[in-house]
Amino acid sequence: MMMYHIQKHNTNDDLNKTNIFEKVKMFEQIQEITFLTAGIFSVGYIEFLKIPEVKTYVSQQIKQKGVLGVWNVEEGNVITMYSLSDEGAVTACDVLKKSIIEAPISLDDKQSALIGSEVWHEEIKAVQMEY
Repeated sequence: MMMYHIQKHNTNDDLNKTNIFEKVKMFEQIQEITFLTAGIFSVGYIEFLKIPEVKTYVSQQIKQKGVLGVWNVEEGNVITMYSLSDEGAVTACDVLKKSIIEAPISLDDKQSALIGSEVWHEEIKAVQMEY
């Protein structure tokens, strides 16, 4: 009669050890998170930044600089940038400010009346189709 010894490998212990290691690693990274106030921005700037394509573009520009940067809009239209280092937060803020440039244009009454015209709306549609 032959006897076999079956040994079970407890993979749950291995998974638990891996999970604990990952949790500790994540906790350590969270402790390093720093933030920097990018500044106060206009309502139009904030709304433009919320457009998915714009948000993606700015995020990609930040990644290209080799830093992790996440922003949050605080009360009063203040943008706070979060990163894993002070240098990363400064770089991410700089990229944000250079990626979206707000240039107010002063219009007199005659010019502002044209904004509601059909010709202007057609021009807007043409630009939107192009980009």
